[in-house]
Amino acid sequence: MRGLAMGFAVVAVATGCAKLDLPPEQGTLCSSSLVLDGSQPTAPTEFDVDLGSTDICMQLDASRNIVQAHFQLSIDAPGITSTLVDLDNVPLREGWDVQVGTHTSHDLEWSLDAGEIRDVVLHVSRTGTHASALLRVSLYEPFE
Repeated sequence: MRGLAMGFAVVAVATGCAKLDLPPEQGTLCSSSLVLDGSQPTAPTEFDVDLGSTDICMQLDASRNIVQAHFQLSIDAPGITSTLVDLDNVPLREGWDVQVGTHTSHDLEWSLDAGEIRDVVLHVSRTGTHASALLRVSLYEPFE
């Protein structure tokens, strides 16, 4: 009987420590939730951004990358602010405007090491006169 009880305790402890690799849960403040795999070259994921602000919950997966994974946000519209934060709301990187001639776009780039998986939230705020703007996010291996 003692061996059975000990075996049950080991199973209970082992199952309590299991880690599930799931995307971050879409919180009440997140308008979308997605997983980006940095080892798989894909077209950028696109979202329409209306006036106001939105949060996008993301899991950035560099677990199969060789050197690092590079996150990129781009928006071809003026009047944008963006911040990438961790789940404790600690800022990782703020976006910036890029102006070429009379055209203004917004960019945010951040890298994480190969083997790392990070749950983050992208805060995007938008002001201006355009009805909506197209937001594009991607994660890729920059050295391939």
